[in-house]
Amino acid sequence: MQEHAWLRDGAWLSLRPVRAADAEPLRRLIMELPPRERRWRFHGGVNGLSAGHLQALVEPGPDLLAWVASAEGRLVAEVRCAIDRAGAAAELAVMVTPAWRRRGVARWCVAAISERCRQRGLRWIHGSVLADNAPMLALARRAGCYCAPSRDDAAVVTVERRLASVRSWR
Repeated sequence: MQEHAWLRDGAWLSLRPVRAADAEPLRRLIMELPPRERRWRFHGGVNGLSAGHLQALVEPGPDLLAWVASAEGRLVAEVRCAIDRAGAAAELAVMVTPAWRRRGVARWCVAAISERCRQRGLRWIHGSVLADNAPMLALARRAGCYCAPSRDDAAVVTVERRLASVRSWR
């Protein structure tokens, strides 16, 4: 299954499930991120990816939805949701290459994967966002997420949103 959209600026974007052939393009996408943004995405320093880690990113299990967005023949974003054991909620992660920011890519990717989660019967989407990750917190707030400091870690903000809520990520 694949989705397509025109962005506000007229760019054409495709979104599809990740596949094994995306390993090298996904590695490039991750390594293009400035160190601070890799820390935001992975909650720690990432200076390279082992073959095993990269394989795990491109061969998700049944409880993981992982999609990539491409434009102009290259990956520009990745979004994934890890579904909890109860099948009621999923933890969200998203990253967009710097050249494609502020164009609606993250919003579109998150909206699409949230809809997939909703179709699978999930009721909530949530995430742990580093408190200094202002862009992700702004996206979450615009989408109507509840954002609160984590009880366990002062450097983390917990965001959550009911999937059936009226406000859209878009």
